[in-house]
Amino acid sequence: PHNNNSEPNTVITYRDCLDRLLRVVGKKVAIKIEPITIEKYLNKLSKTYEPDSIKLFLAVFMLIYNKGVLWRLIPNNPFSGTISKPKNNKMKRKNNMDEILSIEQISTLINAYKEKNVYQRAGIYLALGCGLRKSEIRGLKTADIDFETNTIKIERQINSISKDNYKIEGEKGPKDDSYRTIIAPEFVIQPLREIIFARKIISKDGYIFFNPDTQRPVSKNFFNYTLKIVIEKNNLPNISFHDLRHLNASLLVNDGTDIHSVVHTL
Repeated sequence: PHNNNSEPNTVITYRDCLDRLLRVVGKKVAIKIEPITIEKYLNKLSKTYEPDSIKLFLAVFMLIYNKGVLWRLIPNNPFSGTISKPKNNKMKRKNNMDEILSIEQISTLINAYKEKNVYQRAGIYLALGCGLRKSEIRGLKTADIDFETNTIKIERQINSISKDNYKIEGEKGPKDDSYRTIIAPEFVIQPLREIIFARKIISKDGYIFFNPDTQRPVSKNFFNYTLKIVIEKNNLPNISFHDLRHLNASLLVNDGTDIHSVVHTL
């Protein structure tokens, strides 16, 4: 549904949505796809994706059929006015980040991860203790960590990049060119030290968080499952991994509370 003037990212997004659609409907003739099929798929997406992402998929889906009408491939858009947008079943998050987790709840979260896999623990601590984005954590390499000064260099992220009009994952500079060196709390450095000096399998590209089978960085959902379990087990507010970054910047800094003092109270 895009035109020749579309941005590469727009083309990639359309193709991604189209690929998803084709996996759902298979080889069915376009005009014979039932609305219920699409509604069921949208409801399935609503369990893992934000409402804006689902609206985007639905918008692209409708664009495809409207273009089919324009090109006279089909007489009309059979889905116009027939598909309802699924409701968002996720717990609505508070806009005030200061109210998402209290100091006690942050302590509970940090303490709970002491019993988890060291890779999961290091990722959560990097987000909460240093404010790193998930994409920046996935892009960290052993050479970025200086254990003598407890500093971490942020020089790359793992994110979507355009290659031959397709969306793939690869290295790119930090968001907004935010190259920086940060001083990390000891509780963040400790699991990184454990990973780098104790592990038996080393990534050929030096990635700290990597899949030993593919030698590529872990998936963007690597940290989500464990976080969900910890939240439910400890009766904590329903926050996302990205919220941890905002907590570091908003809750701890704006309130004048240092993450070091939170850890020292454990």
